[in-house]
Amino acid sequence: MKKNLLWLLLIWLSLFSTTIANSPDVLTDQEYLDAVLRMYESNITKYNNWADFSPHQLVLREHAAKFLTEFKVNMMFASINVAENDCDFKDLIQWDQSLTNSILNACYLGIFYWNKDRFYPTQPLTKAEAIVALVRTIDGKQVESNNAIWREYYTQRANEIWLSKETEASSQDRVMSRYEMALLLYRAKDLIK
Repeated sequence: MKKNLLWLLLIWLSLFSTTIANSPDVLTDQEYLDAVLRMYESNITKYNNWADFSPHQLVLREHAAKFLTEFKVNMMFASINVAENDCDFKDLIQWDQSLTNSILNACYLGIFYWNKDRFYPTQPLTKAEAIVALVRTIDGKQVESNNAIWREYYTQRANEIWLSKETEASSQDRVMSRYEMALLLYRAKDLIK
């Protein structure tokens, strides 16, 4: 068990170091600075500056639930229907308790899904998962009968609406930084005017 955890940690650290190495200097990225300010003004984050937002940290599923739920409610003026989905997760005690409402609301809004009654809140979010969740946030859930097909649909849709330049779903199977998430949400704001 300890050996498996050590291997998982090493894999995670190698993915994280790749993300940091590929991130631009946030001090010179005006789009990122504007993105964090917009997120703060829209109550998507409690941080009002780039440093406190921790751009080089990974986005966990619990954080993404907060960002996307607040985006949907505060920028798209969506209402939450608690009767819409069965959102009884077995891993409730594993997440940051201050994010419980965000996780449940992401489920009620149909933004995030789970596996075997587990949300996996502390699992790092991949860019592919972020794209799927953000397109669901904007367009609503689409028919998702085949795993390969639904990923391709959301990747194509993200490319069509200028959220991402990537066209291959498999190229997005990498962990995502908070910097990248801020940029995605900032670009998505123009789609909801």
